[in-house]
Amino acid sequence: EDVRKTVDPMILEYFENGDYDEVLYSIDEILPNLGARRWMVLSIAVELSMDHKPSHREMTSQLISELYLKVVSQRDIGKALDYLLKQIDDLQLDTPEAPTIIGNYIARAIADDTIPPKFLNSYKGHVESAEARKALCRAENLLSMKHGMVRLDNVWGVGGSTR
Repeated sequence: EDVRKTVDPMILEYFENGDYDEVLYSIDEILPNLGARRWMVLSIAVELSMDHKPSHREMTSQLISELYLKVVSQRDIGKALDYLLKQIDDLQLDTPEAPTIIGNYIARAIADDTIPPKFLNSYKGHVESAEARKALCRAENLLSMKHGMVRLDNVWGVGGSTR
């Protein structure tokens, strides 16, 4: 809860101004307090983006890539996506398209090389929730499309990556 109070305004401001460096600087400042909970920054950002426009989801995907290896690790990203998969039934109450959105984030993270493809395979046959299975299927379908990795820059339907 204390992490959310700190991170929410940071991400919402990022949605307004699009300044990665400011978020990076702000997260750097709170890192000592976050410790092993730095993955929560990512899950909070994704959750917030679910209540916003596709362009904000694109910004969130780009933010994850920008934070990777600077303040978050592959393990942190995996942990955030795992948390979201476990919360998917609750998330879907507010955002009916949660399985599609989370599936898009997983596929995009794999395409951006911030998590390995084995992340997806590790869930096969180990998921109870039908909604989590939908999200994983969505990610797998996106990644298996012809030229899928290239097309994932447009996964949110907005101008694609500006990196």
